[in-house]
Amino acid sequence: MKRFLILVSLFINIDSYAQVLINEFSAHKGIFDENNIESDWIELYNNSNQVEQLSNYFLSDDLNNLEKWQLPNILLEPYEYIIFYASSKNTQFNDGINNYYHTNFKLSPSEHISLYNGNEIIDSTFINNDLYFGISMGKYPNGSNQWCYFDNSTPNLSNLTSVCFSNITSQANLNLESGWYNSPQTIIIEPQINSTVYYTTDGSIPTIDDMLYTKPLNINENTILSFRSYSDNKLPSKINDRTFIFEEDNYQLAIFSIHTDPNNLWSNDSGIYVSGDNPSSDYPYYGSNFWQPWSRFSRIEYFDENKIKKAEESIDLEIHGGWSRAEPQKSFRIDLKSKYTGRLEEIIIPSKSNIGSYNNFNLRNGGQHTWSDKIQDAIIARTSSETNVNYMAYEPCIIYLNGEYWGIYGIREKIDEHYIEDNYGFNSDSVDLLNSFGVLSGSDINATNTYYSIISEDPESFGFYELFSSHWNIENYIDYFIIQTLIQNMDWLGIAWGANNIKLWRPETEDGKWNYVLYDTDGALGYFGQSYYENYLLYAMNPLFTNEHSQIFNHVLQNQIFKCEFANRYADLINSVFSYENVEEKANIIKNDIYYAMPKHIERWENYDNLNGTISSMTEWENSIDNILSYYSNRIDPARYFLGTTLNLNGMVNVSLDVFPINSGKIGLNTISINDFPWEGIYYNGCEISLNAIADSGYSFKYWKDLDDNIISENNYIQINLNEAQEFKAHFEKCEDILNVSIYSENNNIYASLISSNEQNTYLWYQNGIPYSTDSILYQPSSGIYHLEVSNNLCSIISNKINYNVNIDELDKIQELNLYPNPFVSQAILDLSKFQNQKLNILINDINGRLVRQYNEINDKKLLIKKGKLKSGIYIVEVKSQMKTNRIKIAIN
Repeated sequence: MKRFLILVSLFINIDSYAQVLINEFSAHKGIFDENNIESDWIELYNNSNQVEQLSNYFLSDDLNNLEKWQLPNILLEPYEYIIFYASSKNTQFNDGINNYYHTNFKLSPSEHISLYNGNEIIDSTFINNDLYFGISMGKYPNGSNQWCYFDNSTPNLSNLTSVCFSNITSQANLNLESGWYNSPQTIIIEPQINSTVYYTTDGSIPTIDDMLYTKPLNINENTILSFRSYSDNKLPSKINDRTFIFEEDNYQLAIFSIHTDPNNLWSNDSGIYVSGDNPSSDYPYYGSNFWQPWSRFSRIEYFDENKIKKAEESIDLEIHGGWSRAEPQKSFRIDLKSKYTGRLEEIIIPSKSNIGSYNNFNLRNGGQHTWSDKIQDAIIARTSSETNVNYMAYEPCIIYLNGEYWGIYGIREKIDEHYIEDNYGFNSDSVDLLNSFGVLSGSDINATNTYYSIISEDPESFGFYELFSSHWNIENYIDYFIIQTLIQNMDWLGIAWGANNIKLWRPETEDGKWNYVLYDTDGALGYFGQSYYENYLLYAMNPLFTNEHSQIFNHVLQNQIFKCEFANRYADLINSVFSYENVEEKANIIKNDIYYAMPKHIERWENYDNLNGTISSMTEWENSIDNILSYYSNRIDPARYFLGTTLNLNGMVNVSLDVFPINSGKIGLNTISINDFPWEGIYYNGCEISLNAIADSGYSFKYWKDLDDNIISENNYIQINLNEAQEFKAHFEKCEDILNVSIYSENNNIYASLISSNEQNTYLWYQNGIPYSTDSILYQPSSGIYHLEVSNNLCSIISNKINYNVNIDELDKIQELNLYPNPFVSQAILDLSKFQNQKLNILINDINGRLVRQYNEINDKKLLIKKGKLKSGIYIVEVKSQMKTNRIKIAIN
């Protein structure tokens, strides 16, 4: 109540003689800047006959920081307007021919905008939380004290051309939530006072020309309901959508229910799903509507695998994909824009649980495998997740399109600048992202310079490897080309047609390196008729359509260091991640995830007369998956053979590994770790392999022995070239110096209890399996599962694990950070002034220790934390500096 009175006071005490005023604004985009990017905006108006110097004024969205953004040093003529883009880009001075000025903040509902002259607030207003896209707030008439809502915004124009609405109609209440039902239901809608409700059941937006709600609605079959409230002299409420599913299962899969006007899909003129008037007669029917880059405003509901509704968002809906657009079941692109409801703040791909916020994503039909196995690309992506490539994660789901069951899809990440920010922490505005055809974000200047720098350098020269590794993430580069050539991806690198399905990126930093992203492997594993005896390594070096990527690959393979790294890693992957057994396991997991949902999917699509056919039975579907695995099984030996011959190596050799005694240690072989013994793999004469014997807890390494029981070396790490088959056995013995270690928590710290005869011990703490600290004691750690490894020169021992949770009540006593206000409603300021010249990583965790938001490499004195889509409750903010982690408990009301 106190906050409300303050805001009212600010509003009432506006100087009626003020010359410059806030005249109109939009917190949901509406106009485009100099880069054709849609932005929030604020319009100022000089309500006088005098010229005004704008540098005397400040705009802000924060009552605690009225001088947040100083206006530029320009003049505003009498009765003229000026637009400021509330984009957070912070450009105060015009550098081009057009006057585009950007504030250092964006607008959000539940904030307020103020105009300050250094002495007093000249103008201020609250941003209504009920605002939605297409609505602005402004003065009526210009420069007055009367605020109105406009459904026709007028930036840089008089507001008198708009209709003044007094408010936004409050939303109605509904008795029934979206979900699954097994018996008939009655829907009761309760309008707010002096309002009426109109509704639709076909996905279209309700207008006053649609059905008027007058009595309860009885339903007993799959139904979607969209309803909206209207009242006199007010704008209509936001749209509310509900989905009711009767006597159907979700098979423990996530569900997306898409609501959209039927014309958005099926109109011959504007529908994105149909052929339209100008399709070609040949597959994939270029010229069809579904090939157009069209998007249509829609809404979406998201349910998790437990049928719990987690989100309801407004989106732009597009058709996604390549030739699979021509299939009856098409892929969708879901674009969540800040001008609508913003990002989807949910974990929709559990395998990437660190990502809980999505700007966009794709719902993929299975690509070219829609009517065979549906999951080849998912199998390769899941397998590749254990390598160094950037990959497109997968999670199965089901779609309902305007209430109609639309079948099984895969939730897939969209590979754009937001993918890079979400996965790797680099600001989406500061990355170079390229594909086969040009620039997607940033610039290609560094890529061009990199190409000429590498191609012009002799690969056998002394500094070539260092030059190459300064431009490329070597581990990513090697794994990317290994996977693409191993699986024989024909639809890539110009092997059979133009270079396709290539994306690479780098952070725009001084030492930023290029990385490849693996995606769309539908054309692999013989799908387009290739034979597993074809040499795709040679194809990648000299494709049918040569390009910069193949030229660099061919060039760098002439460097001996790189060639052996590539060969050894190729062998490592076939012996581990890309072993047939591991690929088969990944395939079976994905297959089993959708197994019980497939009969309904097959039934949904089996009657379509389609050029490529449909999946006619479960047997056909399972056979398609078996064909993938059979092809890959037959592919491994030819791939090994062609690796040796193409790189001019001296033949393959068998390597056998073991440890003694059993369960005493593990062995690192090049880039892989081996735990199960005895073990065998294939490598190459001509490239040294490296072996590293790693003792288990309570053991120390003694020596290596060969098959004839001869000691090879007493060094745990050895490098050796093999010209014939050889066995290596690592011998270990029990430790005597460290007898026992255990850990326990007390007074918000974690301690070690150690029995040892050696005083020169080192400590390595792990949090959730990741190295955390080398201190002997953990002071005030964050929540997580901890264990400790204590080592000396001879051996190491590992402690028990404990699940440590921060004591919320005790945390109040030790808070080392300042946040104000705390509790807060919409936003708060975190004071970081104590961390001078340090890059900070800031995490916000819920009371269960789950990461809900993250800020990377912050070096400002203050951080604005907005509620956004965080739910009301208690959170822990952790500020991780170079020295320690500081925490504070915060409350959001």
